Amino acid sequence: MTVLGLSSKREVVRTSIRVRTAMAVQTRDQGRCLGGRPPYGYRLADAGPHPNKAHAAWGRRAHRLEPDPETEHVVRWIFAQRLAGHSTARIARALNDAGIPCPSAADPARNPHRAGAGWTVRSVAAILANPRYTGRQVWNRQRTDPQLADPADISLGHQPVQRWNLPERRYLLAGLLICGTCGRRMEPAWSNGKAAYRCRHGHTSAAGPDPGRARNAYVREDRALERLPALHLLLTPAVPLRVRRRRTRLGSLLLPAQPAEGAFRRLACRGGGPGQRAFAMRRNSRALRGAAR
Repeated sequence: MTVLGLSSKREVVRTSIRVRTAMAVQTRDQGRCLGGRPPYGYRLADAGPHPNKAHAAWGRRAHRLEPDPETEHVVRWIFAQRLAGHSTARIARALNDAGIPCPSAADPARNPHRAGAGWTVRSVAAILANPRYTGRQVWNRQRTDPQLADPADISLGHQPVQRWNLPERRYLLAGLLICGTCGRRMEPAWSNGKAAYRCRHGHTSAAGPDPGRARNAYVREDRALERLPALHLLLTPAVPLRVRRRRTRLGSLLLPAQPAEGAFRRLACRGGGPGQRAFAMRRNSRALRGAAR
């Protein structure tokens, strides 16, 4: 079985190398689009029948990217403003002031999950950082890793999980911190090489300045983690003293519950010999004298 497994893995690696090589040739020599939605400023154009005869028989066509006449000038203007030294926040504000639709508003059919309210700093930064605008094709930015379907039952095997081929930044308290000023959830932010959280109270850099708004709130993750034990003690309600009703010969008395050691002795005396019963009687008489005082 081990030899068979090694042979299977070797064939999988060979197949992936052949597929990646063929995709590179199709992109470099034929100018084909290898899939995915076209970036903002481009649109899909017909590139003839599919090179695979089976796919061509099904009616599939090859595609390539071409500039979109409706949004092409916006992308050129963004790059020109960045080369002129303007910040991404200033570019986003200028686009919003001019009333230019953002990428999700320009193509709402493909972005039903986005509000399309306006340009943001991240959308402008994503356009500037996309290598497709420099004439390069990019694919396979997500890798497929095997992961156990159920760690408690390894007999179920593995399942493929897609992950980004980018450095991961972990935020342990993401979605758990609430701003004390405005009540919004604090957003993760990387500050000075460390995980942190901030709240801008609903303000974005793409909007105009507001002198009346509160200052941004920042908190580092390591300092928040240090205060979690003390916060747990403050938020945990104190356990009230339990009062147990004990019936004796003189009636019903309200006595505080005994500690664990006393409860253990009480249980040990039940069903014991004469010595144990005498010990229980002496203890009850002392409790009655204390209650009478």
